[in-house]
Amino acid sequence: EIPMIFVGNKTDNADNRCVNKEDVAEWVFCDLPKLRTKVMECSAKSDTNVKEVFKAFLQLAKIPLPTDDCGLRRRSSAHSSVPKHKNTNMLSPHPNTPETLSPTSSLGQRLKPRSRSLIRRTSKKVNKVKDPNSEPDDCFIS
Repeated sequence: EIPMIFVGNKTDNADNRCVNKEDVAEWVFCDLPKLRTKVMECSAKSDTNVKEVFKAFLQLAKIPLPTDDCGLRRRSSAHSSVPKHKNTNMLSPHPNTPETLSPTSSLGQRLKPRSRSLIRRTSKKVNKVKDPNSEPDDCFIS
């Protein structure tokens, strides 16, 4: 049993409507009474019911809604972690004291570890192949 939501979009342009919401609702609830369905309208232009469509789908699918409305959160990397102590920096050998920090830096910026993408990666150097018949002073092509 798959949940279905019938969504009419462009509700801001109701004058050019071809199908009434009542006709769709009657068809859905009369012809598909045993299915988990819902009829909604939205408008991306006026930002009406856009989030509610997705929340309704989660409700029909019986997926618990998130408790906060802050959206998606970025997960922290397995290789990075925030220091446990307030005055320590994992990337610096000395502790962060108020004297060493600039007055413009905030506490949030001090506790964030550096991005791993900023670490310079170098390629391994290839050993030069030497000709066994060459003299020590001879030049060779690498």
